[in-house]
Amino acid sequence: MRRRGCRVFLLVLLMVVVSGPLAYTQENYPSRQIQIIVPYGPGGSTDLCVRSFMGEVAKTLGQPVNILNRPGAGALTGTDAVANAKPDGYTLLATSIGVLTWGVALDPRNARELDPIALIASQPILFATRTESEYKTIEDVINASKKKPNSVSCGSTGISSETYLDLALLEAATGIHIKHVPIANSSEG
Repeated sequence: MRRRGCRVFLLVLLMVVVSGPLAYTQENYPSRQIQIIVPYGPGGSTDLCVRSFMGEVAKTLGQPVNILNRPGAGALTGTDAVANAKPDGYTLLATSIGVLTWGVALDPRNARELDPIALIASQPILFATRTESEYKTIEDVINASKKKPNSVSCGSTGISSETYLDLALLEAATGIHIKHVPIANSSEG
């Protein structure tokens, strides 16, 4: 049930290892605890999804798996921690694909230091509103925003986050301006 539940979250998760090939060349890998850094706050979609199956991963590998939340700067704080970790395969990153694609523009070093190794879930991105809202379709939001720019607000997990990028793409594609409301992490949304 938990694995299936991960699929409804809003992020595409990607596990990344620093210098992955080094991990595969070690005869007894893993021979100690593995640390997985989640660059988002506790209780968010990435955190919940990773925690839902890491117990089984630890059992299969025969080593403990420690999950550490390192939120901040639209996921770049935790991402940088992994990019700067010793390249031994014992520090992994669980993040959205956006951090390794568009996030590279914010910190190009991450493209050189991080290698994707597994896609662990896939989720759609969606816009939602309260049931009693006047907006029933995305067209309603676009029309209202065209009539009165910045009259519609939308939350995301920060200016450099994937959800913010989705909002920016909508604005660029439609010529509208929506008021951005940053949320500290996805568990608050």
